[in-house]
Amino acid sequence: MMIEDVFVSGKAPDGVVDLGVSRGLAPDYLCVDRILLTGGFGSSPYVLETLKGTLLKERDVANDGCAGDGLVSDPRGGLGPVHLNIKNLDFIVSKEPRLCEKQQQLQEEPHQHQQLQKQHQQQLQEQYQQLQKEQQQLQKQKQKLKEQEQQLQEHQE
Repeated sequence: MMIEDVFVSGKAPDGVVDLGVSRGLAPDYLCVDRILLTGGFGSSPYVLETLKGTLLKERDVANDGCAGDGLVSDPRGGLGPVHLNIKNLDFIVSKEPRLCEKQQQLQEEPHQHQQLQKQHQQQLQEQYQQLQKEQQQLQKQKQKLKEQEQQLQEHQE
């Protein structure tokens, strides 16, 4: 079995981003609250426990071996990696292989929907203009036919 994708959600705790930047770190620390795994491995306890164990180890290593929350206010450790609230971390396992792509599409959908609406509106406008041109041509042809019919009637008389 293979993990195809991982969707991580969360938000930066107050002050952590500013603190990280002031220490010369990249401003990308998150307080992860949910991890969604896809790839069809079901709800394997082994996978979940392995991931939780790995995240805990990474947190502790980043905090110099301390098991604190990773915040500077914690006297046991400094600023840790992304998983600061590991105790409350919610692991969700999906059997649907492309669920993460769908999640991303849902986030991008409003913007894409607006673009599609604009494209559709533009296509309708172009079709309308084309129909108007065709209608004008038909009216011209109709006018020519009337003129020819009148000439024919005059010629017959």
